[in-house]
Amino acid sequence: MGCRIHGERGILVASSTTDSWVGFGQNGNNAFTTLETITGGEGREIPGTDARVFSYLDSDPNHPDAYAYWLEGRSGFTMYTVVAEDADESTVAALEELVIKYASQVLDGVSSRTEDPGPNWNDPADAAPSAEPTAFATAEQTAAVAASADSSDRARSEAEDAKNAKPDELLELINGSVADHQNDEVYAAAFSDVMGPEGMAELAYAINQRRLQQTENLSAYDPNDPDAEYATRWDRTNDAWLSAQATLSICFGTATNSSAWTPQHRSDYAEKLSGLVTDEAQPTTCRSASTCCCREPTGRRRTY
Repeated sequence: MGCRIHGERGILVASSTTDSWVGFGQNGNNAFTTLETITGGEGREIPGTDARVFSYLDSDPNHPDAYAYWLEGRSGFTMYTVVAEDADESTVAALEELVIKYASQVLDGVSSRTEDPGPNWNDPADAAPSAEPTAFATAEQTAAVAASADSSDRARSEAEDAKNAKPDELLELINGSVADHQNDEVYAAAFSDVMGPEGMAELAYAINQRRLQQTENLSAYDPNDPDAEYATRWDRTNDAWLSAQATLSICFGTATNSSAWTPQHRSDYAEKLSGLVTDEAQPTTCRSASTCCCREPTGRRRTY
């Protein structure tokens, strides 16, 4: 669950998860270990709770973004800036206070607040003793963590964009950045989790509906492309949307095979997707009908 607030000097994103191992963890480690690695500390303990709060400013030299995370059991709540013009340590401090103020309300009734935070598949403490890492190895590890964080942040931001994008913006996003990262496990898992099963189903359905609408209503003549024949423009339009469908399917497939998703999470996600399918005759683009995200979902009906 998440929301995005647009301001004059940047964007503020707030997002919660019932499974922070999937939502915030990186490199097979849970969210606590991940954020301890990123921040270099154990976080701020919150009296009266089992929660810890982590906050930091990223290392972008021009427009750094501020982050604050509330972790409690396996649940989590975060607030962070996107393309903010003047985020600094005071922004970090403000976000930290905001997550402390609102996390208990946002996560009220979430059972995973008392669950184990998840495994650490790559925790050095669980590994066999080894020689002291070289400066090069340490730099490589730091770079890997930073790259994973960037990939996850990008995915979360672009998933929020996809939810409210206009047709041309959606096509550009899916065939652009999402296609570029469709085989990135971190990106795909984060994108699919922010969208959620219903969001992925609605996105796939929207892409297919846009393809049908634009090809069925394609004008006989385009003044912006007067030399192109109708058949050529029809094929171009159809292929662009089919490419977007394929990209979404591949991205979702990457997520389901990602080490960031536990077998239980895969099963839960697939079950929720299956529950959204109401029309078995609706065309699909997913490879598995049991986890298809391309039919019209139940609950909310949109007009495209």
